[in-house]
Amino acid sequence: YSPGNQPGFSDEKVDIFGGDGQENWRDSQQLNGTPGSTNSVSPVAFDLAIVPKSISWQPVLPKRNEQIEIALQAENSGIEAVFFESVRAFADVNSDSVFSHAELIADRGIQQQLAPDEIREISLEWAPDKSGKHSLRVVLQASRDLRTENNSVIFVLPVCARRHDVVFNEIMSAPADDGAEWLEVLNKSDQAVDLQGWLLADISSDSETIAA
Repeated sequence: YSPGNQPGFSDEKVDIFGGDGQENWRDSQQLNGTPGSTNSVSPVAFDLAIVPKSISWQPVLPKRNEQIEIALQAENSGIEAVFFESVRAFADVNSDSVFSHAELIADRGIQQQLAPDEIREISLEWAPDKSGKHSLRVVLQASRDLRTENNSVIFVLPVCARRHDVVFNEIMSAPADDGAEWLEVLNKSDQAVDLQGWLLADISSDSETIAA
């Protein structure tokens, strides 16, 4: 079997008529496994899938209003050729964990036949107008796809504020009566800026991370 499973994910045989060696076992693609059903890792006739961990983007630390290129790989994991129709990306703008059609940010037609085991490199472009951590979902569309649970992926893409979006507006470095030092920051942009995770530091190496 294959060691190192995440909690709730069983080991499944890839080829049920194959051997018992580790090469014929994979972690289930479904939480709690597939008892009584076809193994989720066994190939089916038509199966377009996103290659695990193939999502990347450039620049690595994008700023708001900057064009981002999102790259990924699509693979025909099925036994027969599959017709790759399109790839779409959604941003969870209202943070409700539901990626609706109104939140579509990219839609690219592919219209290409992929042979079994063939991999296609894909890229999408997006220019977010807000900084912060954006939850995105990328979805592949293929005709006659028999296993749709592996054709989408959700990931977080952090977007930085632009230079001078947030500035120091007032500083109290010498408080009276043993009061606390403090500073005031000003958002000069026309968009809300999420400061969670920002680091404040001074020349003496004292630092503080903004929790919320």
